[in-house]
Amino acid sequence: MKEKKSLNPLTIVITIILLGSLAIFLLLHFLLTDKGQSDRDREAEAGISSVEQGEKEREEYPILKNLPIKNAVYTIGYQFEEDGKPTIIITATEYYQPFALEKLKSLGDVSGYRIRIREAE
Repeated sequence: MKEKKSLNPLTIVITIILLGSLAIFLLLHFLLTDKGQSDRDREAEAGISSVEQGEKEREEYPILKNLPIKNAVYTIGYQFEEDGKPTIIITATEYYQPFALEKLKSLGDVSGYRIRIREAE
């Protein structure tokens, strides 16, 4: 039968000191080298920027405040083109297109907007 050796108290103390020192070193290293923004900060800034951009767009193109409109017979939405201006997109069957246009005109002056009509499937 093999005899168990007792742990040397000095070895235990040295191990604890070394592990504690390593933990402190790693903590300080991460705290001192992380000078950039966190993902959460970047996401918050992107969200605020997106809201501000949306408000600016709705101010410049007021009809967008009422879009999109989706119902059983037509959809009226919009998308921004490469030139930075919106195109209003109506998706409806030929029969319901006049109703969608009438609804769009009831929202305000549409003379300054590009309007595209897509045939619904």
